Amino acid sequence: MAIGKRAAFRLLVCGIMATCALGCNAFNWGKFQPIVRTASDEKFWLLKNVVLTAGSTAHARTNFDHTMQDVVNVIFVPANEKNNYVTKTVWYDPSGLEYRTIQQTHVLREEQDKAHERPKGGSQRLHSMPLKALYQHKPGLWKVEVYIDNELARRLTFNVD
Repeated sequence: MAIGKRAAFRLLVCGIMATCALGCNAFNWGKFQPIVRTASDEKFWLLKNVVLTAGSTAHARTNFDHTMQDVVNVIFVPANEKNNYVTKTVWYDPSGLEYRTIQQTHVLREEQDKAHERPKGGSQRLHSMPLKALYQHKPGLWKVEVYIDNELARRLTFNVD
């Protein structure tokens, strides 16, 4: 079946336009995030993002060396922040015993009084532990659970050397 000159020209123009659009990044798909599998008891949708790090969120890690880093940070962004909500992290040592719990209450009015505006994309929340204390307690595979309003959002593991 023969293609007319007009149809061939249209196909050529469409191909060129598609190539230009893809080449100049007209379609921005955003930052690539792989699929993350969670346990069935985790309500992962309560968080937009969660990361373990010794510094900024740009340097996520799961292995921490107590001679190189000072702290283990859990940085997370709750999804659909309410006016008042409670965040909690529960830290477990390698033998599975609860080591420490950090709990914070976030009240919108109090944050506004302190001139802290909640960004539209969500507020980053930070819970930290001193790495040397974790190492002195027991080196190995630690676990931290992140809760939003007493609902388990994520369970993360990390290694302390």
